[in-house]
Amino acid sequence: MRTTRGARRAAEIGTKQAIALGLSKARRAGVKLPPPKKGKTSEKTRRSAERPYHEGQSGHHHKTNPKRSQAITQALKREAHAAGSSEALSRQAEQQARKRSSTERTEIARKAARTRLAHQTPEERRAIARKVAQTRARHGT
Repeated sequence: MRTTRGARRAAEIGTKQAIALGLSKARRAGVKLPPPKKGKTSEKTRRSAERPYHEGQSGHHHKTNPKRSQAITQALKREAHAAGSSEALSRQAEQQARKRSSTERTEIARKAARTRLAHQTPEERRAIARKVAQTRARHGT
């Protein structure tokens, strides 16, 4: 999810903060994105993720002021979007990957592949399986 607000002070806050703000925004919007489990991140981070999550899951409590909403949208459109760009996010992902071991990277890649497969139709899955089989046959694995 791209966010303009996360890029507000790109030079000062950077891509990590832009990602964090994007996650918070998604949680507030009602996306089922639970806070990290105990031990995964610091207690402070976990607590700060809990509030927007519960806020988003409990429904909408106040009427949106259309004039204010439009003014905010217009103001955000005038601000920089670089911190939330594909290049910045890619750079951030590569930095994080370099900090991980080969085993961790493999595990993450496998999980990503499973997630992608879960969102495919049976026909698409069969096509992917055929392609995998051809690649394995070609490389003799």
